[in-house]
Amino acid sequence: MLERLAAQARVQLDARAGEAPPVRVVDAAALAAIPRPNPGDLFFDFEGDPMYREPGDENDARWGLDYLFGSVDEQERFLPLWAHDLESEKRTLLRFLELVRRRRSDFPGMRIYHYAAYERTHLLSIAARHGAGEAEVDELLREHVLVDLYPIVRKALRIGTRSYSIKKLEPLYMGDELRDADGVTSGAQSVTEFAEAIALLRSADPAERAEGSGGSPGSRTTTATTACRPCGCATGSGESRRSTASNRTPTRSRRTTSPPSSD
Repeated sequence: MLERLAAQARVQLDARAGEAPPVRVVDAAALAAIPRPNPGDLFFDFEGDPMYREPGDENDARWGLDYLFGSVDEQERFLPLWAHDLESEKRTLLRFLELVRRRRSDFPGMRIYHYAAYERTHLLSIAARHGAGEAEVDELLREHVLVDLYPIVRKALRIGTRSYSIKKLEPLYMGDELRDADGVTSGAQSVTEFAEAIALLRSADPAERAEGSGGSPGSRTTTATTACRPCGCATGSGESRRSTASNRTPTRSRRTTSPPSSD
């Protein structure tokens, strides 16, 4: 443990302001845990609002909503699946599982890459909450379709930064496409923007509904989604990107974000 802490301290001391943090490979064998590339691979990330609330049975509140299932494929295409409420969260889960089912059929051996445990645990909890897709989620886990890159990064590399969150590692793989500091730069901001967008979409005022749906230049939904950078999200431990552990990381998709659909 002391040796590891000393190695981390040394590489942090080598960091220079305004430059990408230095990287040292300390266990090259750990990188062997990354499967071979597959054209069906997905880079997956959730955006969620833990403070979302809906009345439940007998007036018991139900909390939490994963409002965006975001993926990027090997061609850097962004594949957003939206949920506005818990019922549409169930539909979105089933749509995501159908997407994965088709890709596994078309591309045997494909993997779903994520960063830290959020995606794995929330797929399980969403399936359990809705009583839907539980067998399929269990199969994905049993067959090691989901690959968590975070423990691979921690074991294989020493990086000159205090945090190994994917946001802090962006300078290593984003290059000139680092997130705009004037836009949404954190999961908390994304949640706030999304909540305000939903309020606008449900407004009785047509102008406010248009703003919420992206019908005006100041679209809240467009702003909210700039923080969901699958897979380089800004949502804490749920941040996901197939990152420094692999040279096959796609760059951020260039896209114009669509507003949430009714699903």
